[in-house]
Amino acid sequence: MRLRHLSPNTEQAYLHWMRRYYEFHGWRDPAEFGAGQVTAFLSALATRGRVAASTQNQALAALLFLYREVLGQDLPWLRDLVRAATPVRLPVVLAREEVCAVLSRMEGVPRLMATLLYGSGLRLLECCRLRVKDVDLARNQITVRRGKGDKDRATMLPIAVKLESRATYGSPRVHFELQDHGHAVGRHRVARLMRAMDLTARIRRRKRRTEYAEHDLPVAENLLDRRFEVRTPDSVWATDITYIWTREGWLYWAVVMDLFSRRIVGWSMADHMRTALVRGALEMACGHRVPTDEMLHHSDRGSQYASWEYQQALKDRGIECSMSRRAECYDNAVVESFFGTLKQELVYRTSWITRREARHAIHDYIEVFYNRRRRHSYLGNLSPVEFEKLHPATNVA
Repeated sequence: MRLRHLSPNTEQAYLHWMRRYYEFHGWRDPAEFGAGQVTAFLSALATRGRVAASTQNQALAALLFLYREVLGQDLPWLRDLVRAATPVRLPVVLAREEVCAVLSRMEGVPRLMATLLYGSGLRLLECCRLRVKDVDLARNQITVRRGKGDKDRATMLPIAVKLESRATYGSPRVHFELQDHGHAVGRHRVARLMRAMDLTARIRRRKRRTEYAEHDLPVAENLLDRRFEVRTPDSVWATDITYIWTREGWLYWAVVMDLFSRRIVGWSMADHMRTALVRGALEMACGHRVPTDEMLHHSDRGSQYASWEYQQALKDRGIECSMSRRAECYDNAVVESFFGTLKQELVYRTSWITRREARHAIHDYIEVFYNRRRRHSYLGNLSPVEFEKLHPATNVA
């Protein structure tokens, strides 16, 4: 074995299996044995010993070395050998969808660490030693101090880490986020560190004045009358339409919001502004939620909402209609504010080539970020989903 330059561990393992082989056959001379005795020994390891496949292969290698190198005999193919079962193992590399599924079930610090391990290629100890000043958000870079070989190296910062807040939070929301993760830090310190790292919240653009719609359809009274503080879920829904530019043309988007939790419960997107657009958002909302008996539906005076088809859909569901006054956008201020937030945090920062790309981005913003993660000051810095969990009376279809 020394002449073959085998490692000490391999030498000890081979000697162990040769000794076990002698013992199995009553310490008789192995030169008198053949393939049958070798097969019986290896099969016994698999059946009675229940060893792993790698262990059985190691024993086979030891016996092959014994017969070929020591005894000078060449064993024939072991046809009747019972192989040990190879255990089913998880794949070494997960698909992107599988990684997203795993991360979606994690929260807080474990989720952050898993994202860094997967996205940056950090080792576990490197991730545990990571400091705030080692993260350069401007360059999307992480400096790993005293890594493998006791050397410093630089690696990229996963964009998903920055997208947890979509790079939109100011110091108050960042402060609440850190507190939820168990970090004892003051609000002023957070503001000071964000200034030092040149991190700022997204500031809204000034809204352009829009003209009101002209039509001869009947309109409803303003029953909501700007009473936006709703105490029960699914009792008041507010809805509106906005439009988003792509290189393929305008994408029109209608939403339905539950004023109780500020959650977007229904939406619809199309390349037109016909009644089918707003009715699709209403049907989605009614499919996901169950309106209360005295549900109030508030919208502007657009022809889509005043149309006979849409009004009939509300009556069929027992929903009472309310509409804003003429040229009074503040009568529907909550939905208007949501559209402003969406455009500031997503639309004005992105350019889409096709409507399909815009659809996917908006869907991701609503379902992944806005409803489930984005903190709302009106809700006590909780997300709409977290707020609804505190009120189990939410009517889910």
